[in-house]
Amino acid sequence: MKKTIVGVLLVIAILSSVGILYSNSYIRRDVPVLVDKDNDVTQNMTQANISSYNEVCAGMIYDINEDSGKFLVTLPTQTDIQTGLQADKAYMSANLFNAKTSQMRPFNFDLTDHVSACFDKDISGVYYISSDKNQNRTLLYTTIDGSKTKTIAGKEENISTGVVKAGDYVIYGTSDGKIKLADKDGNKRILYEMDDRFVIKKVRYFYKSQLCIVQAENKSISQTPLFMIDTAAGDIKVIDNNVEDFDVNESSYSIVYISKLEEANQVYLYDIFNASRKYEKSGLIENVFFNDSGSKIVYIERVKKEATIFNIGLIEKNGANNIRIISDVKLSNKKIIFKGKDTIYYSELVNSSDKNSVTNIDYKVEKCVFSL
Repeated sequence: MKKTIVGVLLVIAILSSVGILYSNSYIRRDVPVLVDKDNDVTQNMTQANISSYNEVCAGMIYDINEDSGKFLVTLPTQTDIQTGLQADKAYMSANLFNAKTSQMRPFNFDLTDHVSACFDKDISGVYYISSDKNQNRTLLYTTIDGSKTKTIAGKEENISTGVVKAGDYVIYGTSDGKIKLADKDGNKRILYEMDDRFVIKKVRYFYKSQLCIVQAENKSISQTPLFMIDTAAGDIKVIDNNVEDFDVNESSYSIVYISKLEEANQVYLYDIFNASRKYEKSGLIENVFFNDSGSKIVYIERVKKEATIFNIGLIEKNGANNIRIISDVKLSNKKIIFKGKDTIYYSELVNSSDKNSVTNIDYKVEKCVFSL
């Protein structure tokens, strides 16, 4: 009897030490849950195997440089008498987390909300877009050593998108239909100019082929069509008339996008070479993200209408499309960074509390490694 008890305790200790190494498991709000082999998470849903799941650091994730182990995150800065900051104002700090040393270092803060951010090409600084209380957006550049901050584009440019790397530049869009390239020295040029009826919502650029993929809101008919623009030739093509979100992959020369429909959104893969699209799946899907090679897509799906928690799923290009990775996640900024074939990073809202009219919000960056 004693040997049996010792054996059971030994098995429990081994499972605890290796973490989440279950052949049939998923994450529900940080908790690994065993799933019976005959009982999928949802009907006809394949569950990815979770190899590891751990917190990387605090903050909302925006960019990663794997070679140097550097993470770009933003954090709300606590206001108290020791910091010298005003308690009735909200501050956000841009932070560099070094995974090799586990050190977090802030290098910038301002009195606005950070909309998006990315490293520059040399990882010597960060571009970021901030939004004030009136939703006026500004594009800035700050060196990682904190010695220099430069305004690249002010609120007079009516920035309407986030910022993302595009070769030697970054690209962004405006509410009057302009798509612009900029560098850290403040040099800017209009890459393409649409009709001013269009508000640019999201833009990506294939630097080598000079193709620009644009989601733009048509203010006259309240739709958000997806365009493909050959900026060298000046040709423009409509891929879909009403889109929720999209992502692109230059390696595979493809686009994944969500077509917005009343009953359920539909995910399509678009092959640029063949000018053809393939239906993948439908549901309450709101965001899609390619991995580096373009062989897999991870998506964010609302658990139910009006819910504030999400499921994270996976689509294999030319393969399975109904795979669950993680369930019931309280996402903070609805951004997933998909690295390699089996690793995703995302940020989760941990908790929020209201004390003396000051809201304290905590975020953490999670890393999940999975297999099929």
